[in-house]
Amino acid sequence: MSRRVLVALAAVPAAVLVVGAGGCGSSDTGSSAAASSGGASAGSASGGSTAAASSGQALCDTAGDLRTSVTALQQVDVVQQGTDAVQQAFGQVSTDISTLADAARAQFKPQVVQVQADRDAVQAALAAAKAAPNVQTLGALRVAVQQLGRDVQTLLSAVGSTC
Repeated sequence: MSRRVLVALAAVPAAVLVVGAGGCGSSDTGSSAAASSGGASAGSASGGSTAAASSGQALCDTAGDLRTSVTALQQVDVVQQGTDAVQQAFGQVSTDISTLADAARAQFKPQVVQVQADRDAVQAALAAAKAAPNVQTLGALRVAVQQLGRDVQTLLSAVGSTC
């Protein structure tokens, strides 16, 4: 591989989804899911408010899952691990985006639509980088991932306001 391609590859991990710590708090899906389901069965007399709280907790947990997968993607070293490792980590991010989109679409539609469009752009850029790894395709991947990172942060911040 040429030195230019290696330099471009080295820049990708640093740029891969820079997402801050904002948004929802940490996700403890084990205890919070148990608390939510316990509250739902114990609180059936309270009706809709328990279901809404459980639904809200599920949304926050899903946002936490996305934050975790984005962090894992950020830690991929393309030079050492290659584009297949990026593809694998991105696969989890994509799955978590879909799950969060299903849970948040009604309340956060503009942010969800933007993140889904960004996900598609990263997928296309990743495919191009895998097919022909060069400065241009890796640069395009970096730009697409940076944009996805910004828009994921916007979505997580919006969702976090409800957690």
